[in-house]
Amino acid sequence: MDIAADKKHRNFYLTALLMMIPMTVQGLMDNFISLFNTFICGQFQNGTYSSDDIVAGIGSQTNVFEIVWYGLIGLVIAGNVYTSQYYGAKDFAKVRETMNTKLCYMVGFALISLIIVESATPNIISAIIGGENAAGGADNAIHIGVQYTRIAAISYPLLAISYCFAMTMNALGKIKITLLASLVGILINLLVSCSFGFIGDHDTMFKVDGLAVGVILSWFGSTMVYVIYFLVTKPIFRPYFNIFYITKDMHKKMIKTSIPNVANQLMLGFALVIQIAIFARNGGPQAIAALQIVLTIFTLLFSIFRPLTGLTAFFVGKELGANNTKQAKENAWRIIFLVFIVSFIIALLFLSMSWWVPQTLYPNLSDYTKSLASWYLYFAPISFLCTALIQLLSLILGVGGYQLYASIANIIMLWMLDVLVVFLLFKYTSLTIHYVLMIGCLLKLIELAVIFTMFLLIPWNRNLVVHEESYAPSHATPGQKLYHQRRMKKKQTPNNPNQPSSGN
Repeated sequence: MDIAADKKHRNFYLTALLMMIPMTVQGLMDNFISLFNTFICGQFQNGTYSSDDIVAGIGSQTNVFEIVWYGLIGLVIAGNVYTSQYYGAKDFAKVRETMNTKLCYMVGFALISLIIVESATPNIISAIIGGENAAGGADNAIHIGVQYTRIAAISYPLLAISYCFAMTMNALGKIKITLLASLVGILINLLVSCSFGFIGDHDTMFKVDGLAVGVILSWFGSTMVYVIYFLVTKPIFRPYFNIFYITKDMHKKMIKTSIPNVANQLMLGFALVIQIAIFARNGGPQAIAALQIVLTIFTLLFSIFRPLTGLTAFFVGKELGANNTKQAKENAWRIIFLVFIVSFIIALLFLSMSWWVPQTLYPNLSDYTKSLASWYLYFAPISFLCTALIQLLSLILGVGGYQLYASIANIIMLWMLDVLVVFLLFKYTSLTIHYVLMIGCLLKLIELAVIFTMFLLIPWNRNLVVHEESYAPSHATPGQKLYHQRRMKKKQTPNNPNQPSSGN
């Protein structure tokens, strides 16, 4: 490698790390809310509710929250595919339209989720925890989960707005405001949660209600940071004031891209819930509490990689939008290398938690719960490392126009390995929960091998915007411009009088 090329590689990694650090901090702070609430509720106990019941109940709400979040992730990833490529093509009017599209779709999804959750909370929480079928009974955990979920669900529309703005700005490399918004949200949650949890001699359910209110206020604070930023600075990627302005063509693109994305993310969330329900029926609230401790830590650490949608869109999608296919492929391999190194280091950190987290942070839990959590923490780092790489490879395939293939493969393997195999192990073997958890973590290696093979074999380099517009951007080749001129003559239509001006 010559000196110029070596310098170019160093500059890439430096830029990527500079972008990744605030994105990582933002992701950690967003998911710190769940970890902090789980930690606080682990300190609550009285004659009626044990710590195991409280952690299991509040943890079940986290599972519901994750399903909604996974759906929102699918929508924003689908929209960012076009946002990043239009941004690379310097078509800023379309960038703003994609913001409108994501905002409307995500808020709509959040409102539908809110209605479903509010109307069916007892059934949902009972299904997760196990109800009468749970080993050892779970009435107290269900009661806590229902009350906490109904209050916290009010935050779903705010979550949708905040997450839409955050992930879009990450995709475009605008990361300072997302960091500030996350910081405001976490500070509000800390203030409210500590006030309800530790100030005054209140009963357990009052404290649980306070934790749920803290979730709502934290997302409200984050959302207001973005709203103020867009109103004051008016960046070129802001949505139109008429947020319902979305062309028919953009609707088609969003629906086409979002269906496999949302299906993939929702199936991931549902598979996790069903897997927890299977463990609940074989281990009761104690098993759920142990799983929730590990999964909360897993989610917190994995939040480091959720902002990688921004890196992938910025370094890969933007280059594809500018027709720089070779550069896009080089950037993809560099991101894979960077993510592998970072995820390996974090996996080691994850492993180290097995010796102190359950015993130190959750002293009021039963000995069995702490033992099971420690055992799970021995093998969860393997699942963590594989999941990080699987998500990244799927994102690269999606940005390159092959999200459908990656989604189908992910859904099949998820339900076959993570759900069906776990169910069959409990039903037809005498293995304990400990060994079923271990096998479930090791099966992630198979999923990683399949997705990596797809990444090597599929030519993930489609330009999704240049050949689909009624005009050609300035960087298009003469042949592309001629193609679009002919299309414009065939599909000449009057200008849409409802289209907002660029100044709105």
